[in-house]
Amino acid sequence: MKKVVTVFYSFQEFDDLLRRCCFTNKELFDVEIVDRYFWRINYYPDDPNDGVEELHLSDFDALPVLSKIVGMKLTNTHASHDGIWLEGEELLSAKTRTKKKGL
Repeated sequence: MKKVVTVFYSFQEFDDLLRRCCFTNKELFDVEIVDRYFWRINYYPDDPNDGVEELHLSDFDALPVLSKIVGMKLTNTHASHDGIWLEGEELLSAKTRTKKKGL
């Protein structure tokens, strides 16, 4: 049997995490709840006149990058009315986290 670790972030904590680790240049984004249990990240380009519409990243597509940020291999996620739940396997070793720096 595998050990499952669950991490909970309030929406404010999750927003802060994304700002510190992914959107470090004050890019415009938000996290949207989709279909009650799922979420996605909406990214809004700086200049909407350049023809690029907003981009969306689904919760499951974000798991590989979030795995590197939180330090464990994430396998599942969902949202509740209080925030975001991330579920995964045991914590990754420091060696594994530093081996693949290019996201």
